[in-house]
Order: sequence, then C-alpha cells, then structure tokens
Amino acid sequence: MPGRAKGFEVIRGTKLWEQEFGVPTNSGVPEARRYTLQQANYRKQLQLYLRLTDLSEQRVFRVFPLGPLVSFSQPEVQMDKSSYLHVLFQTGARSFVFHVINPEGDVMVRQTYDYTASRPTLRSTEEGRIFVAGGARRMVKSDLPAPLPAVAAVSTTSSNAPPPPNGGTRIDGKAPRK
Repeated sequence: MPGRAKGFEVIRGTKLWEQEFGVPTNSGVPEARRYTLQQANYRKQLQLYLRLTDLSEQRVFRVFPLGPLVSFSQPEVQMDKSSYLHVLFQTGARSFVFHVINPEGDVMVRQTYDYTASRPTLRSTEEGRIFVAGGARRMVKSDLPAPLPAVAAVSTTSSNAPPPPNGGTRIDGKAPRK
C-alpha cells in the first residue's frame, strides 16, 4: 500500500555565516565540508537554520532549524579544533539558546540561557575549549543531553565530580543513588 502524500514548503533563506572545514576520512585525505547559518521567515516567524554541505553545495548532509531568532540579534559562532560548531543565538527578549553540532550534523549539546546581570556570550579557554559565559543556565526538557533528575544528581560522597550522564557510573566508580 503506497504511503500518503505529504506536503512540504521550500523557502529561501538569507546566509548569515559560513565556514569551510575538513573531516578526517579512512583514506587520510580530509573531506571538505561547509557549515552555513541561514535565517528564513517561516509562517511569520524568523528561524535560524543550519545547513551542512560539501564545498560545491551539491551534496547536502543536513538542513534543520536551530530555533526561533530575534531580528535585532546576530548569532555568535565559533568552531573548535575538532570542527564542532558552537552557536549561541537570542530567541526572545532575555533568552538565548546554545548548540554544539558535530561535523556529521548531529546536535550534541542544546542548552538555554537567560540574560541576568550579564548577557550570555561565547568565550574560549587557552586550550581552545568553547563555553558560554554570563547569563544563567535554565534547564528545559529540550536540553541535550537531557537534564538528570534532581535525585540522581545528588552525590552520596564528598566528591565534587560531575554526575554521570544518563544515570551511569560516576567518575569515582560508584553507582548514583536512585
């Protein structure tokens, strides 16, 4: 039985930023790719999109929305030494969203920040680690990786090691409290 027809819309976006980078391959010759951030009006809402292509843009690996974008703000973008893309953009009067995307186009991190005493901005350490400075992190259900339940994040020891992702074994080798 054939599937039902599904409608879709093609909209043209405005390029805000692009960067070429290399991805290691088995042959030893890096594959050249391009990250592109575009904004587009979709159903009267300005959206920020990520487009991941080869250099000729003939091969499209991924195109997906990162989220709503306010018209008076420019996204902050940095790429780390592993070619992960870090994007921080304003989604509302006092709210910002931070994404980390790997060279395959997978969203590895998605976090929400609020403007408090200072505006959230991207910064980097001398070692090249990129992070969000300023503002205040707000935990939301759409976070990636998903936020841990409050009980699982409580440590039974005096260790200040971070809680394990998804309730696994902690750095000190002990299982988290359930």
